[in-house]
Amino acid sequence: MSNLMSLSIRTLIYGSVIFSAILVSGVAVNYALAGSPDAENESVAVEDVEAKNQAAVDAGEITQEQADERLEAWKKDQAEGLKAREDFRRITLEDVEARLKAGVDAGGLTQEQADERLEAWKKDQAEGLKAREDVRKIDIEDVQAEIQAVVESGKITQEQADEKLAWLEANEDSSWKDVVADSR
Repeated sequence: MSNLMSLSIRTLIYGSVIFSAILVSGVAVNYALAGSPDAENESVAVEDVEAKNQAAVDAGEITQEQADERLEAWKKDQAEGLKAREDFRRITLEDVEARLKAGVDAGGLTQEQADERLEAWKKDQAEGLKAREDVRKIDIEDVQAEIQAVVESGKITQEQADEKLAWLEANEDSSWKDVVADSR
């Protein structure tokens, strides 16, 4: 009886180890297909994704057609990720929506998860824009104070200061440090 009990326990342990391994690999594939930052890492090879998908097909978890769809979605996501890494500042709302849709289509994300990620991205963008505007206001005030100090020291005239401030207002993307440095 104890031999049977020992064999049953051993079988349960082996079964739970195998189940855990399958679960972890399934989560990893879903995470990669969902467009996670780690999926953009070049260390994830196509062969790895193909092997994981094939393992899922062999285990009967997904069909070959689903595996092919997931692989194509992963490849598309990688291409988009490469494009985004080339110039991360050009990520648009359409880019984010397309990546999330690819994740949903590939089965790596639910529509609810995609919607949550989209809303979080929009919130981050709005907060970032507000922070940049706040910094811009502070910077212009600092520049005005520094230029006024240079005027008071007699190094430039008020007319020159007004020209520099007008130029700064017209060229918002320029560095205010260049304007102040020219005044010294």
